[in-house]
Amino acid sequence: MALSTELTQFLASLQPYDSLSEANLATLAQACSTAQFSTEDTIFDLGDSVSDLYIVAHGEVQITDETQVPLSLLGPRNSFGERALMRGGIAGTSARATRDTVLLALPAAQFQSLQRQS
Repeated sequence: MALSTELTQFLASLQPYDSLSEANLATLAQACSTAQFSTEDTIFDLGDSVSDLYIVAHGEVQITDETQVPLSLLGPRNSFGERALMRGGIAGTSARATRDTVLLALPAAQFQSLQRQS
C-alpha cells in the first residue's frame, strides 16, 4: 500500500471514495498514512482523542462499547472512527486489532473536506 498509485486504486474501489475524481483521489491518497498493529493492540479506547478516520487495508479490528461488549468485527475495506470525528474527536467506543492489521489513516481535516464535497 505504500505506493501512491496502488493506494489511489484501493481507495477508488471503496464507497464513497469511488465517486471522487482522479485528482481528488490522488489528493486523498497523499493525505493518508499507514499504521500497523499487532494482534490485541489497542487502536483507541473509549474517551480517547481520535484524529483520523481509519480504513482497514489488511487484518481485523473489533469495536467494543463501554462494557467491552463487541459491537462489530471489521475486516479489509471497512472504515471506523467517523463517529468520533463527528463528535468532536472523542471516541465513544474502543477499537483493538484482533490479528495483525494495517490501517490507512485519513486525517480529520481530509474527512471533513470530503463531507463538504458531498
